[in-house]
Amino acid sequence: MELTIATWNCYQGTDRKVPALLQAFRPHVAVVPESSSAPAVAAPGLLGVGVPHVWTGSWPSKGLGIYGCRGSTLAVREMIDGRATHGLAVDVDVDGRQFSVLGVWTVPLRGTGHPTPYMGALAEILDRHAALLATGRTVVAGDINGSAQSSPDSFAEFFQALLHRHGLVSAYHHVGDYETWCADDVPARSDHVPVVARVDIPAT
Repeated sequence: MELTIATWNCYQGTDRKVPALLQAFRPHVAVVPESSSAPAVAAPGLLGVGVPHVWTGSWPSKGLGIYGCRGSTLAVREMIDGRATHGLAVDVDVDGRQFSVLGVWTVPLRGTGHPTPYMGALAEILDRHAALLATGRTVVAGDINGSAQSSPDSFAEFFQALLHRHGLVSAYHHVGDYETWCADDVPARSDHVPVVARVDIPAT
């Protein structure tokens, strides 16, 4: 069974932007940094129950949300609010297909010796959850705030080594186009484009 997992930093404006993401890609799970704690799409309405939603953060208007769609159920394994990141470890069930999502939104973590402060934060959260990642049934998604622009000489090598250490593969290049998500006249505009992965997760 192929499952669709999407992530997008929506740049706030949750009630306008998250529905656009869900409609465009129809994900089973969406990890959305900078979303609000009480999005309209998660509230019960005249047409039935809202989209399942879990959230963590320091400000109600701007945190990390995970949305379960198309019959997905979400169960919070751990809320991760610390010096490195806002994050959620969530167990997901889609028609008997069970896996975990480690949602992350990193903040600068200085003095780690890593190529950028954000990479230090990412390394800390991945290393801390090595056992969860080792199950082979965990997707890491969110906004890691890292790029080769900030440290072109060492970023790629460090990032690939970090992924390899935890048995992860990047879906970074499977993204939406700039004009659809970032152009000035787009109602659902953000300074990021979505990353979408379609994966075959076997029954447990």
